[in-house]
Amino acid sequence: HVEMLPSPRGEVVSFNFWYPPPTWFDGDLAKGQITWDKPLFGVRRTLFQRCVEELIAQVAQPSKVHEVLRLAIEGGKGGQWQQALEQLETFLGPVLRDNERQRLLMDLVEGRF
Repeated sequence: HVEMLPSPRGEVVSFNFWYPPPTWFDGDLAKGQITWDKPLFGVRRTLFQRCVEELIAQVAQPSKVHEVLRLAIEGGKGGQWQQALEQLETFLGPVLRDNERQRLLMDLVEGRF
């Protein structure tokens, strides 16, 4: 993508490149054939955390991510956010053990909110 942008000193040319976003896993998600580092760490753990936030934002709503994370940590029933909690459990289950799940959720709450 090339843009010509106005500037006080004349025109500025801007080149933009879009690359597919990095993933927290290896393999082909469309084929259901993925693997991941065990335990997740570094950039891949951060990418996984962003996926957790995105999932909650899509199922509940972006402004409720913190609330749903808190409910998940406390192990409470979600009421109106029950579907988000169930989706979260389904997503986390195969990737993280129970103690790892709690740590990840607590890191999300402490680091982002």
